[in-house]
Amino acid sequence: MSWRGRKRDALGERYACGKLKPKKAPAPPTQPHRKGYGSDPLAETQHGRYRLDGAITQRQWLAGAFYGRSLIRYRIATGSPDSLRSRSDSWLEPSGDDARHIDEHEAARTALGRLTVDIEWVVGQDAMLADLTAYRDGLTILARFYGV
Repeated sequence: MSWRGRKRDALGERYACGKLKPKKAPAPPTQPHRKGYGSDPLAETQHGRYRLDGAITQRQWLAGAFYGRSLIRYRIATGSPDSLRSRSDSWLEPSGDDARHIDEHEAARTALGRLTVDIEWVVGQDAMLADLTAYRDGLTILARFYGV
């Protein structure tokens, strides 16, 4: 027996009566870096996720945030190309006192010593560390340096 009537357009699934079934709304895209954190803005960076996980204290998080701002200002003052600039706010634009920003950042790096590598890995490059011991120690030094 042959099929009667016209061929149906491929518009989607249909009910038995022939009406189109409503299309399901696509699920909103998930952001893997925010999985389990909800809409907390700290989840945008690895440094913030360490704070949300309880791996670092509020004082250490604040010291790392100060260091991150110092790093952005230093890179702007020295004119280095940087992906962090896209995340910087308008208040981080060059203020005309580049020498002060350079001196402040170099003093923080001197205070950190060899721990600079771990701090810049997380705060500057937004990467994870396997061992957080040196990172926590560096943040404690920065907290004393910035007076937090």
